[in-house]
Formats: sequence, structure tokens, C-alpha cells
Amino acid sequence: MALIKQPGQKIITVDIDPQKGVTADNIAAIASALKLDGAARKDAETVFPLLYKAFTEKDMSLLEVNPLIVMKDGHLFLALMADGGIYEFEPLALAKPQARAT
Repeated sequence: MALIKQPGQKIITVDIDPQKGVTADNIAAIASALKLDGAARKDAETVFPLLYKAFTEKDMSLLEVNPLIVMKDGHLFLALMADGGIYEFEPLALAKPQARAT
């Protein structure tokens, strides 16, 4: 799994063991690289394992998060592009991702 902190900055790589899935250490590494704290970090604990699960269980060839935003209330908002579809996802506000017409 690779992530880009901000345009022009280096790519951060986090190795995920397929036997274990996303671990607390993986989440901490990603959250720290993205400088997430408070509610955003708590959201990351929910969202990052779900992204990995979706990627592996749906046999995706692409799962792009763009953008990942820390909203004014401190929670994460992210839009996903996965194998041609675009989805918006607010981790704590929505039980299921909602497809957005493009």
C-alpha cells in the first residue's frame, strides 16, 4: 500500500501482511504519515481496514482515495475511485458508501 502525503512530497509505503490484514501498527504508520489526530485518527482506525478489505475481497485492480479531507469537525471525508466507479464516504455518518453519478 502506498500513499502520497501531498503533491510534490515523497511517497510513503506501508507493507501489509495479507495473513494479518491492516494492523494497528499499519494504521498508526499511515495516520502518523498523514498527521491525523483526534477524530480523524479514530476514523482512520475504521476506514483503513475497510479500504483494504474492499480492495482484496472485490479483487480490485485500483482503489484510489482522492481527496482525503479532514473536515472542520475533525472527521475524515474521502472520495474513492475503484475500478471505474467514484464513491464518497464519510466513515461515521454513513453505514454504506454512496455511489455518486459522474
